[in-house]
Amino acid sequence: TDRITLDDEFNVHTWLWTFLIRNQRAHFFYQAQTAPPRQHYVRFNTVTGAKELDIYPDWGGTTIKLQNLDGFCATGTATQNMYCVSRTKENKLGSIFTADNGSTWQDYAMAGEAARIKTQIGGYRRLTYDGYVVGTYTEYDAQPAGAPVSVKFFRIKTSAAD
Repeated sequence: TDRITLDDEFNVHTWLWTFLIRNQRAHFFYQAQTAPPRQHYVRFNTVTGAKELDIYPDWGGTTIKLQNLDGFCATGTATQNMYCVSRTKENKLGSIFTADNGSTWQDYAMAGEAARIKTQIGGYRRLTYDGYVVGTYTEYDAQPAGAPVSVKFFRIKTSAAD
């Protein structure tokens, strides 16, 4: 098969945080823990097998840059939009979207304050029937040290319904 990672990423930790097939394209989202970390969005054409895009070291919209080992993307059957959610460089929960199958990405939503997000961010890969992206993440508890983490639920309203 074709390799997704770059040659200089063999000796660093890499983590594919989501993958999906949409509109004859394979979309890969991963982080390489180089110094500084690289967040990749890679797109392959499923008909020709050609790599079409590899956006890195920063990937996101205009101001929202996703940077994490975990995240997910959600799509609907009635929309071309794809929404991706992960942690931002500012340690906030952020969302970006594309309306053109990943060629360009735009800011969509970001939490108002920084969270104590661990790396477990996941969610439903489809938009809900009424147009929401839904998911969960775990948050470090502030005190005492070593305390269990809290599980948080989130939903983000989109302009599309499935």
